[in-house]
Amino acid sequence: MWRIPPARSDRVSDAFLLESREKVLQWLNQVFLEKSESKAIIANILFAISHLEYEDVYPVGPTLAMLALNNPNRVLVELAIHAFENWGSKDSIKYLESYRPVDSLNQKNWDRVIKYLKENGE
Repeated sequence: MWRIPPARSDRVSDAFLLESREKVLQWLNQVFLEKSESKAIIANILFAISHLEYEDVYPVGPTLAMLALNNPNRVLVELAIHAFENWGSKDSIKYLESYRPVDSLNQKNWDRVIKYLKENGE
């Protein structure tokens, strides 16, 4: 069995992601569209992209999160909002201000995230 020494495994996975970033993002976009009926798959995609850097997932990540904002499932909307919060990018404010979640709980969270990004975003 092929094994990567622990000290080098991070560098190998980082290099793979950097070299294949566009392919990975295209694949995530395709899975998101083809499996849009699966809440579990969409939730996992949103969770994964929310923990990557905004610049690394742009423009696919923000686009997927914006699509999820229109989902009737409140949890998926929460995950999309959380993605924008994690990214912490002031660049995304212009997209975010054009949308309002339907659910009142998500509206409060949405307003909080926009305020946070305006004050603390990079």
